Amino acid sequence: WDQFYKAYPDTCGLIFFSRVGFNLQKDKAFVNEMIACGPDCGAVIFYKMSKNGELWCIDEIFVCGVS
Repeated sequence: WDQFYKAYPDTCGLIFFSRVGFNLQKDKAFVNEMIACGPDCGAVIFYKMSKNGELWCIDEIFVCGVS
């Protein structure tokens, strides 16, 4: 992490997103976000979403791990 923050001093860390999983009707989705900010720093967050017309809305947010 020391090398990362030397190369990118103005960042808060890294953010990763999973591929989106859809139901068969493609009107509900689930995605996972992982945040890494150091060896003992990070979070795992899941988003449950639904389609409302042409827009996607976040229905629920599950925070599963924070350190």
